[in-house]
Amino acid sequence: MAGMERFGLDWMPCVNSAGVAIRIADCDSIAWVAGGVTSASFTFTLSATFGGSYTAPAGWAPIVHYYTDSSNGVGTAIWSDKVANNAAGDAYHGSGSNVVPYTGTITTGTGVLITLLASQVPIALPYVKCTVSAGSATYLVAITTPVVQRRSNLMPALSA
Repeated sequence: MAGMERFGLDWMPCVNSAGVAIRIADCDSIAWVAGGVTSASFTFTLSATFGGSYTAPAGWAPIVHYYTDSSNGVGTAIWSDKVANNAAGDAYHGSGSNVVPYTGTITTGTGVLITLLASQVPIALPYVKCTVSAGSATYLVAITTPVVQRRSNLMPALSA
């Protein structure tokens, strides 16, 4: 049995997504994948408009866990689930944060995957940015899961 191409149906990428505004209102979720990490942390901010001011609303702490890969994402190690904020909450869920990790940085040479669900974002703030707020990452790719499945050439631009 032949496979089926999923581009535009199940996912849509934004390849150079560091600091790029993406409209999460058109998605079920966005997963950011980073590699070539050098002591990095990642910060999520929101805005009402594409060109608006990006901030984290008071009390907004959507990321409760994220995943790391000690092989820098090349597939030779398993992904490990990490708690985003160990300061509060139970041992698995923590209490959430808009910064990953909550304190310190991600170890150099680690792949990172962070998912933000559209349901975790206030409706009035449909644009989200993920920035590398400390250290660096060779790449940061955003992968969206569209709400409406379309042919790839009919998908709206992610960052517009």
